[in-house]
Amino acid sequence: MKDKKISLSVVITAVIISMVLTAGLVLCLVPNAIKGYLTEADSLSKYLELESRIKHSFVDEVSEETLADGVALGLIYALDDPYSAYFDAEEYNQKLDDNEGLNAGIGVTVVSHPDNNYIYVVNVSVGSPADLAGIKANDLITAVDGKDVVELGFSEAVENIIGEADTDCVLTVKRGDQTLTLTATRGRYVTTSVFSHMIDTLCYIQITEFNAATVPQFEAAIADAVDKGATGLIFDLRGNGGGTLDSVDKILDILLPEGEVVSATYKNGKKKVLFSSDKNEIDLPMTVLCDQNTASAAELFAASIRDFEKGELIGTKTYGKGIMQETFALSDGSAVRLTVAYFNPPSGINFHKVGLSPDHDVQLTEDEQKYFYLLTDQTDPVIKKAIEILTTK
Repeated sequence: MKDKKISLSVVITAVIISMVLTAGLVLCLVPNAIKGYLTEADSLSKYLELESRIKHSFVDEVSEETLADGVALGLIYALDDPYSAYFDAEEYNQKLDDNEGLNAGIGVTVVSHPDNNYIYVVNVSVGSPADLAGIKANDLITAVDGKDVVELGFSEAVENIIGEADTDCVLTVKRGDQTLTLTATRGRYVTTSVFSHMIDTLCYIQITEFNAATVPQFEAAIADAVDKGATGLIFDLRGNGGGTLDSVDKILDILLPEGEVVSATYKNGKKKVLFSSDKNEIDLPMTVLCDQNTASAAELFAASIRDFEKGELIGTKTYGKGIMQETFALSDGSAVRLTVAYFNPPSGINFHKVGLSPDHDVQLTEDEQKYFYLLTDQTDPVIKKAIEILTTK
């Protein structure tokens, strides 16, 4: 959104918060049929007075579209709900892409290396521009287009990597004792959200988020694990902030036996079963790794595995987000996301603002937290605990 829109939105938001909010506030922005629902004439009068004052006195030109965006932002802000949001048309289209697992850039997940502040590559999306350019997980990016990362600062360096579509990004990469110059052409790609490998006879599967693209990636990981004769599954959901309920439901259906998986409790108190699994299941012992950043759909995954007695949770207490949002498209191409219900795991016990306590509490030391992304199967105490549990079953 342009700076002018943002500044005007702040003005309108401040005023809207100070008054009683009703549908009448947006009367001039919605179809005439809505006028019949007006219950607070004073609120409408105040909005019209404010609109008139802005148009006649505000130093800059302002469009009806900008005013409409400002009112929408103000209404959502007044809900005092961190999960409700207003998206203009461009932002809404981006959210639709996110739900499908589509993104733009070069396709790497990165963090600042704790020792030298260079860019450490955590993982690379398969088939992304970075993958095609030869960039690999564990690479260290020291310069972007010839500019030193430390001198730029981590945030600016990452922004420079993202850049604009269909342009080249020249990266100086340190890989072990090698220093490489790799060129990636920025573009659209499907985000890889499932990463798996074998640890002896156990299959470790990390899920970083849940979207439509996660489902086939997970199916492929499970099929590979079965083909390799896996004797147990380790699901790593640490740092997974959630995603779409539809995608996590489809993934749980692969793992769980027949039964109700998730239900919702709505504003009117009514409950509805949103998803049930079929009788087909993966008959292998499982563990789920979780931490304070495991949230929402990821918590539903963890709770479901435990509620169906398929596996145990290892790590630390989860975030505690057990409410669901629905996005409503508006007539001008924008959209609003509203919290509409509490969603409940198979047990029926909602975990919102409570979180899930692990069956095996494993805390990372200060050093282990600092070097979290550099830990391996042999040095990560949470993974080591999962291996111990599954190999003794």
